[in-house]
Amino acid sequence: ALEATNKLKEYNKSCYDARHRKPTTYKTGDFVLIRDGHSKIGGSKKLKSKYKGPYQITKILNNNRYVVTDIPGFNVTSKPYNSILSSDKIKPW
Repeated sequence: ALEATNKLKEYNKSCYDARHRKPTTYKTGDFVLIRDGHSKIGGSKKLKSKYKGPYQITKILNNNRYVVTDIPGFNVTSKPYNSILSSDKIKPW
């Protein structure tokens, strides 16, 4: 019974690993785009850009999280952007 359980455990792990990709790693100073999940009422999601940016990674945290800020001298919005995001919400620019 123990051998069958271990065999099933290995099979489930291989299926899980096949469906999920490894998180992308970034370095401090890399430029990234941020996934934009917010949509305005009445706006068409079909024509809207899925990512906004570029932004810069300023600090690397544990568990594949990054501190993302505006590029110095290139603010996308009037208020400076500073946020902590996971690697699945950003992509390289």
